[in-house]
Amino acid sequence: MDATGAVIGVTTSTYSTNKAAQATGGTTPQNVNFAIKADVMRTFLASSGISAETSTGGRELSPPDIGERARAFTVMIECKG
Repeated sequence: MDATGAVIGVTTSTYSTNKAAQATGGTTPQNVNFAIKADVMRTFLASSGISAETSTGGRELSPPDIGERARAFTVMIECKG
């Protein structure tokens, strides 16, 4: 999400802390995520018959307000195979 609370990407995976620690000699990097751009997600949703709301920007929100906004639509999906 950006500073106005608009979704700008969807996290698809996170750098594993166990593997990161091994690869960096014990130091674990923070906030390393991989995401799909919002435009790609919008195309996916449209092809699935789901409409997405778009925004042209707005006023900047405080981090707690952004978190509150995100809480309403954030879910974790875990795939195991």
